[in-house]
Amino acid sequence: MENAVNMANGSLPGILQSLGLSTLIERFERERIDHEMINTLSDGELTRLGVATIGDRHRLRRRCTCLLYTSDAADDSLR
Repeated sequence: MENAVNMANGSLPGILQSLGLSTLIERFERERIDHEMINTLSDGELTRLGVATIGDRHRLRRRCTCLLYTSDAADDSLR
């Protein structure tokens, strides 16, 4: 999983691109949604944003969670 986060350049647009959902980047930016918010969105909200399949929603949430833990760990190591 860490490789997926690294491949995604540590950002929601990078994650969307790595999942083959790059056409949704503008929509997420327009709605001001970042990786920290993904796990708070319902399936219906993600579907309205264009994440149509259950598998894509699951992978998106998992990668964003991984990114949160990775960035939290990096922040902790700087203290």
